[in-house]
Amino acid sequence: MSSFLQRLFFLIFPLVSLNAQDAASIYKGLEKLNFLGSVLYVAAHPDDENTALITHFSNHRHAHTAYLSLTRGDGGQNLIGTELRELLGVIRTQELMQARAIDGGEQYFTSAVDFGYSKHPDETLSIWNKKELLGEVVGRIRAFQPDIIIHRFDHRSPGRTHGHHTSSAMLSHEAFRLASDPNSYPAQLQTLKPWQSRRQFFNTSWWFYGSRERFEKADKSNLLSLSIGNYDFLHGRSNSQIAALSRSSHKSQGFGSSPRLGERIEYIELIQGDQPTANDPFEGINTSWSRIAGGKKIGDMVKAALDNFNFKVPGESVAALLQIHRAIDALPASVWKDRKLVETKNLIKACTGLTLQLNAERAYGAVNETVEIRLESVHQYPKTIHIKNINNSPVSLPLHQNKAIQQTITYPLPSSLSTPYWLTQKGTLGRFTIADKKKVGAPITPPLTLPLSVTIDGIEIVFTEPINYRINDPVRGEVVTPFYVLPSVAVNFEKGVHLFPDAKEREIQLEVTANAPTFSGLVELCFPKGWEVDKVTQKVTLNERGSSAYVKYKIKPTPSAKSGLMVPLIHLEDRIMDKVYEVQSIDYTHIPKQYVAQPSQAKLVSLDLTLPKKKVGYIMGAGDLVLANLNAVGLEVEEIE
Repeated sequence: MSSFLQRLFFLIFPLVSLNAQDAASIYKGLEKLNFLGSVLYVAAHPDDENTALITHFSNHRHAHTAYLSLTRGDGGQNLIGTELRELLGVIRTQELMQARAIDGGEQYFTSAVDFGYSKHPDETLSIWNKKELLGEVVGRIRAFQPDIIIHRFDHRSPGRTHGHHTSSAMLSHEAFRLASDPNSYPAQLQTLKPWQSRRQFFNTSWWFYGSRERFEKADKSNLLSLSIGNYDFLHGRSNSQIAALSRSSHKSQGFGSSPRLGERIEYIELIQGDQPTANDPFEGINTSWSRIAGGKKIGDMVKAALDNFNFKVPGESVAALLQIHRAIDALPASVWKDRKLVETKNLIKACTGLTLQLNAERAYGAVNETVEIRLESVHQYPKTIHIKNINNSPVSLPLHQNKAIQQTITYPLPSSLSTPYWLTQKGTLGRFTIADKKKVGAPITPPLTLPLSVTIDGIEIVFTEPINYRINDPVRGEVVTPFYVLPSVAVNFEKGVHLFPDAKEREIQLEVTANAPTFSGLVELCFPKGWEVDKVTQKVTLNERGSSAYVKYKIKPTPSAKSGLMVPLIHLEDRIMDKVYEVQSIDYTHIPKQYVAQPSQAKLVSLDLTLPKKKVGYIMGAGDLVLANLNAVGLEVEEIE
């Protein structure tokens, strides 16, 4: 487990960015630059997190704040579409990413699967494999190095709520001490260091007391009460407004929220660590630059930049920020050095009004092919900025104030796919199988990026920028999506499960799609024993990227038919493809469009059914595909609105 790769996504493509490059955002960014404290919030699912508390710590206290969700919420229902299980987990992952982009937090996960409701943590931890999952929580604490850990649920109440909920608190509680023990998960210490957080809290509320009345009467002398209804005049928004926007990102769960007006109090109960004497969870924790050897002078530099900040001309802060960047870069390696270098780069980019766009010619490309990337850049700094290097290739591109430039480069695509890394192998009931342990915990597969070396006032800064695809939608305006690397050909079964309640012949259809400019090959259908298939191998030729052909097979079971998986094989002129993928797209307006590549397969199920001659009425649920399956086995079903 690499400490660098643990933080790779957020160092390359931080969500905590100055999305609106206005002076107020820059000033808030300077305030955050001068605070070195961190909070890790821990719970079980997307939507479990308290967005108001995350917003409070990230935007009001300026702490480096993250949410560790043990699962990706793939066991729930989908109120916006038909995607379930793995694909629902992909949607909810992106919804959490959007939520963190709003409330300023970071997002992490473990390899745990949301396998559905669990009555007790003993059951949950057995299915999740407690030892391995506890190791992932320990590893996240060691990598993130939080001063404070807060868990959403009570570790002392097994059986009173969802087993996933209580388990998340139990794992967090145990990991608090184990993270500092060099004898605990020692293999992690090849790249990480033991870490002891100062305090751990339980984010309690009236719900855990049974009613608001009981909570009002309860003794709260052992609780810290945090006033988090703050109003920020710089942005013209309250903490509650930001939190409501963040929570409303959970659209697949129907969690649209309206902000509360006025004061709001959140309570946290000390679970481990020393009790603050004041009502401040950071009491006694050094959150200044002096916590780092040689860092005090940097704190003084940032304070001076704050004192001298000109809201009308933010570019006046560039010289100071360049010196701050140089001073941070000279520090010994640490998690705070990494974080503050990213923050400083973002501030420099914002104060210069520098825009660096890497726009691909199309939305996706096939593995190992080349694609044209167009660099488009402009800035608002009165001095000339020079782009010296793009993807380690020297260039000489002078940028003058508000004069846009373009430069096209040819980029060779990698052999790895831009697909959710946790879905590339078959997992178990409780865990995703992730071969590369360095990726465990990362929110998504990092987007393709290119480094650009830029010289500002004679000082070189390397910005790492994502490759995107941009289109103009007549309704939505500009739509920006990440660029994806896909397999050269995709084979999608029309249905994931084919039911045979009798011995009748049925048709199975596959869609073959070219993601490269052309495709020509034989598609062979492999199936379990005891099935009869006509034309097992069929020729497919596609002459245009994105074009598709449908391949149909007639199949029927014999008396000895075994239920099992069908998989396609692709025969090329010189070889058989190692892996054949299906590719599905997920396209909703509230999250970026995504392409998900998984091993291509479908189930054949031979049933021995004697069905009653009765008519069935069915009321559809959210994301419900049951009606189609009832029809498939021969029942006469009528949908009831």
